[in-house]
Order: sequence, then C-alpha cells, then structure tokens
Amino acid sequence: ELRRSRLEILDERNFKESILESISSAIVTFSPDGLLTSINATGRQFLGNDVSIDMHYRQVFNGWADMSALVTRSLNNSGHYGREPFSIERNGSMTHFEVGFFPIGRDAEKGLTVTMRNETEKEKLREEMMRLDRLASLGKLSAGIAHEVRNPLTGISLLLDDLHDRAATASDDQVMIKKAVAEIERVERLINALLNYSSPARVEFRQYDLNLVVNDTVLLMRRQCERQKVLISTNAGNLSPFRFDPEKIKQALLNITRNALEAMPDGGEIIITTAIDADHAIITIFDSGPGIREADLPLIFEPFFTRKGAGTGLGLSITQRIVEEHHGRIYAESDSTCGTVFTLKLPLTS
Repeated sequence: ELRRSRLEILDERNFKESILESISSAIVTFSPDGLLTSINATGRQFLGNDVSIDMHYRQVFNGWADMSALVTRSLNNSGHYGREPFSIERNGSMTHFEVGFFPIGRDAEKGLTVTMRNETEKEKLREEMMRLDRLASLGKLSAGIAHEVRNPLTGISLLLDDLHDRAATASDDQVMIKKAVAEIERVERLINALLNYSSPARVEFRQYDLNLVVNDTVLLMRRQCERQKVLISTNAGNLSPFRFDPEKIKQALLNITRNALEAMPDGGEIIITTAIDADHAIITIFDSGPGIREADLPLIFEPFFTRKGAGTGLGLSITQRIVEEHHGRIYAESDSTCGTVFTLKLPLTS
C-alpha cells in the first residue's frame, strides 16, 4: 500500500513536471533568500543553459537590465505581485516580455515564482495595427485636404495664365507670373500624389515574369542613369512566372531606383538582383551612394518623411504599401561606406 502511494505521488510529480516543461512561458522559482530552486525548459531557453540550481537571482538575470531589481522588490515587498511588461535589447533589437511575480506561501515566506512570456510578435502586431490605423486616418485627411485645395488652386492657375498671356504685361511681371505658375504646378503634383496615396488603384494579380518587370524598370531609368554617369545593371535569378501585379511592382522599383539616382548626382552604380528563397521571390536594389543616416532608417517608410529639398516624401511609403498589398515585406540596410540595399520579399503564392 505504501509502495503504491509512493508510485502515485511520483506519477503525479512527473505529470506536473511534464506540464511545466511543455509550457511556452518560462517558469522559475526562488527560495526566500533568492536562490534558484527550479527552472523549466523555456526558462533555460531564455536565460541560458549555464543557469544552475542554487544560483542567486542576480546571477540568473545578469544582463537582463532591471529584472533583478523587480525580483528584489517582489521578495522584499508583498504588495508588488502580478504581471507587467518588460523589454530588453538583445542582438540589436528589442525583445518584449510579460513577466509575472507570484509569492509561494503567504507573503513569499516560501519563495517566489517568476514567469516570463515572450510577447515580441504580439507587440509587433500591435505596432503594425497602430501604423495601419494611422495611415488610414492620414489617407482620409490627405484626400479631404487635397480636394479642398485643388479647386481654388485651379482658379488661381487660370488667372495667372491669363495675366501671362496679356501683351501689356511687363516682361519682369511675366517672369514672376511664370514662376508662380510653376510653383502652383508643383503643388498640384503634390495634391495628385496625396490623392493617389489616399485612393490607391486596386491590385491586379496575374501570372507574370518578375525579371521582365526588372528589365522594364532598367529600360525606363537607363537614359537618366547615363546622364548622371550611373551604371545600372541586373543580376537575374532563375524565376518562374508567378502571380503579382506587374505595374505596381514596377512602380515600387522605380520609386526606389529614382531615390538611388537622386543620392548619386556625381555617378555611381545600381544593381537590381532577383532570386528565389524558399517560397518567396527576392528583389534587392543596391546603390553605391552615401547611404541613409542610421537615425533616419526607421523613418524612411513614414509618409511625408524626406531629407530632399523637393519631393512629396510619399515614394517609399507607397512602395511599402505596394509590397504589403502583395503580402510581402520590404526593408533597407545602409552603410556610409557600402551604400544602401533595399530588399523586397514577395510570396510566390498570392
């Protein structure tokens, strides 16, 4: 009878341990004096395999920013229990956790349980939803402003044209009127860009060869590249036709290539490469220009962000939206010594 009871207790313990080992959250326990008493598989995955039983929590969480301070607070103060967000920079990017602190026994008299759940993907999704909401609101606002401004602007433009055509107008006045008309035309281009941004054309998926789109892009840009002494070339991978919108992807490539040209007024090189990576088509656009400032890299896809004296600041934002309409990804890497590379990943199945 005693042996059977021991076996039942052992089975129950093994059952509980197997549950703890299979949980996707880290579960770590500490004694009242802060020594590690247990850790599950996910805990070792987060904290490293060199963590051992009886190690002090300050060693366990070495390099984990304020985590040790949070454990100290929970061990010393019974009022600070529960869950809270926690973020730490790892390998150059932020990792987000939900951490929990729960007493073992009354007022942690038997120790403390610490839980850690990786919330990075959820945080990225939340940020993406906020970005999309912001862009949608911006699109509606832009469309409203564009429509309201366009009508009076057209009237002003017609009046200036009429004044310019009158023979009695002095030549100096005609020059000033001509400049005013040119500025109005620039505003009209901005309004058109705003309207295109707020009311984009529908994506038309069809079976097409991506390399043909790249060749068309190079053909359209070649003359301008020659004028600026920029060598533009392609490195075409062995891609079969797949479903995407050729015109939209061409627009995305032209936006990136034009930006590259503007960054190299004294010559340089542009290379457009295509390749296959598992179930994605990859397009990279390299330019040998001066690169994008590190502080600007997170902002380049934001609407209206630009460091140029002219332009709308919508080109890369539209490019990102085109790629996202294809359920793809776009990102940029830049270095002042090596130039800039834009990478577009498009799924082969739409």
